[in-house]
Amino acid sequence: MPYPFVRRAGVLALAATMVVPQAGALSDVSSWAQEDIAAAQQAGLMPTSLADSSAREEITRAEFCAIAVKAYKQLTGKAVYASGQKFFRDTDDANVNAAYSLGLVTGRASGYFDPSIERQDLCVILNNILDKAGIDAPEIAGDACVEDYDDVSTIKSYAVDPVVRMVDYTIVNGISDGLGSAQLAPSGTATR
Repeated sequence: MPYPFVRRAGVLALAATMVVPQAGALSDVSSWAQEDIAAAQQAGLMPTSLADSSAREEITRAEFCAIAVKAYKQLTGKAVYASGQKFFRDTDDANVNAAYSLGLVTGRASGYFDPSIERQDLCVILNNILDKAGIDAPEIAGDACVEDYDDVSTIKSYAVDPVVRMVDYTIVNGISDGLGSAQLAPSGTATR
């Protein structure tokens, strides 16, 4: 397993498409994401469900489950089969059910999956992928530190360790608040 892929697994999974517009690719890709998006496409992480979608629209939990399942397959080399079981009341999506079966994602209260996803939830899923694949990705040399973000105290307790790990590994970084400081925005949304 190539080391660069392990280091960038989260970024690749978040991007999950390619830069050069063509049939089946995400459109309207931001310039900051182009390199990682190209790498994600080459790694085979783009689900067909995202073909011809706008990269600037919010990603759903189901869409991210499709990416997570592909990333798990790539990292482990293991086949993932749809069992046909329906684990949630509000979806029967095969990728959601596979991600749940693998322990990559959980549902919400009372048996619901819920289509919305926060940035901290992405970190939890990415962390679960690494754990389930048996990967302890080494920290990437750099200045990334979760305490550098003004809003670190807003991370929900269930997501603290995964967010810290994803920031330490430079898989996830902050966003500009437009005033010169970076925010982690853990309860914010992410785009495709």
